[in-house]
Amino acid sequence: MLHPYFDGKLLKKNLHFTKITGPYEIPKFEPDVFESLSAAEKLRVRNHLKKCIDLVVYHQYCTNRWSEMQGEAKRAKSISELKRRVKNLHMDSKRVGGLNSWKTAFYAGLMNSPSITKWLFQNRKLF
Repeated sequence: MLHPYFDGKLLKKNLHFTKITGPYEIPKFEPDVFESLSAAEKLRVRNHLKKCIDLVVYHQYCTNRWSEMQGEAKRAKSISELKRRVKNLHMDSKRVGGLNSWKTAFYAGLMNSPSITKWLFQNRKLF
């Protein structure tokens, strides 16, 4: 398990993101770790996520964020505008909730997979 006092140095890194898999009409969401972590760090973070996250609650939380992103896609005039919105939401979530909040992880997942943002924009009229 990760501890805020003993693992302060590790917790100052981006540790996880939300892996979003299709079909995107009804996507699946799961926490995953960044490849930039060392092998030992990955093991610790995966163990922490496995033991500390209720996946049903996590999936519902991400489903709510997904609905919000559909609204963002509807309002965007271009794919570049939608990407800019995702980037701004990601920066805001890091500032407010921290590097490893669920919200930050969700937006990191979107930023790591440009094809998802592209899908949201291309399908914005369906939402």
